[in-house]
Amino acid sequence: MINRNSGRYVRGLSLEQIADALAVACGPWGSMADYLHSTVSHLEGMGIHDRQLWRLQELVAERIEASTAEDLPREMSQRDSTLRP
Repeated sequence: MINRNSGRYVRGLSLEQIADALAVACGPWGSMADYLHSTVSHLEGMGIHDRQLWRLQELVAERIEASTAEDLPREMSQRDSTLRP
């Protein structure tokens, strides 16, 4: 249950802003991206298709893919520099 009167409840964020946060959020039980994916999958399994959650999942995946693509050249460059004499 969500307590919308809590000081930790944030309102007024765009779907893009929410995706930015979820793409990097991680807690003791895993990442928010994994939790979102699991939620969407379970809802689909029950015959519930939530377009907003699907869109949010797509946005989160795009951000994770972009982040991974940005890190790859840097990691390769660092690896190559350690191989040079």
